[in-house]
Amino acid sequence: MSETQLPSQRAGFECIVFDLDGTLLDTHEALFGALDDLLGSLHRPPADRHALSGAVHHGLTAMLHAALVDAPLPSGRRMDRLERGLQAHYLRTARSRVQAFSGVPELLEALRARGHWLAVCSNQAERSARRLLQQLGLAQHFSRIVGGDSLPRRKPDPMPLQWLMAQAGSHPERTLMVGDSAVDVACAEAAGCAIALMRHAESQPPVDHPVPSYSGFKALSLDLLGAANP
Repeated sequence: MSETQLPSQRAGFECIVFDLDGTLLDTHEALFGALDDLLGSLHRPPADRHALSGAVHHGLTAMLHAALVDAPLPSGRRMDRLERGLQAHYLRTARSRVQAFSGVPELLEALRARGHWLAVCSNQAERSARRLLQQLGLAQHFSRIVGGDSLPRRKPDPMPLQWLMAQAGSHPERTLMVGDSAVDVACAEAAGCAIALMRHAESQPPVDHPVPSYSGFKALSLDLLGAANP
């Protein structure tokens, strides 16, 4: 059950924007697996997952920099190569490590059938986001897919969400952001949009005030669709 439900008068969202990692897709093991593989090639221990729990919401590059914070950073050119190598390795290995959370395909199909304009706003590279969604058969549900490298600024800056609203011809009061972190909350609130947080049966994401939160997509579906779908 949601800790705080979406206001009933705002159930008619025309534009719904989803975060990717930890919201639509369970990418935790894929992200850390790829990072640990790279760290191993540098003769470094696996990443401290607790220490990087915040960096994971900012993308692979942020995770890499956080993992190397206690070591002399490579030169700029070498760091660029490491970042590109990590991204490529993630794409090679993610297919066997990533899956959509339960209820995602059904909810997306139902929302699109009702005429909602759907988009993805991720801090992962746009290429990665597109590739994963295509591999999982979900890309066709989205009118736009924005990654952390698609625009000059990324979440928590509101620019990506504002750009998506402009593409949809929508307004903040008719837009919902669905995410899983304080980064998503900050982005949505800066853009003046409603926010719903997915917890997926885990602890409440650290935010400094109550926001609508859901343990799974069945609960979110009840609020958005008024039916036990998915």
